[in-house]
Amino acid sequence: MKEYKINTIEDIINCTNSENLDNFLKDFRGILESYHAIKNLSKSINENAEIKTDGFVWIDDGKHNITVEFNSEKLNYDNKS
Repeated sequence: MKEYKINTIEDIINCTNSENLDNFLKDFRGILESYHAIKNLSKSINENAEIKTDGFVWIDDGKHNITVEFNSEKLNYDNKS
């Protein structure tokens, strides 16, 4: 099992090969679906909400698990900001 920090397309190219590409694509789709769900939920709470990411870690284990971590210096739920 290997872990890869993904920040760029080059990172994706470097961590995938013909043997693990399907697993990566399935996991990447799950990551994108999770991101969009979180973004939509955040916007429903505060239309000015911003969701930022600094990439993700892909674990090449074939399990297709997704873990999301939230970090915030400030949460502002009123629309007056």
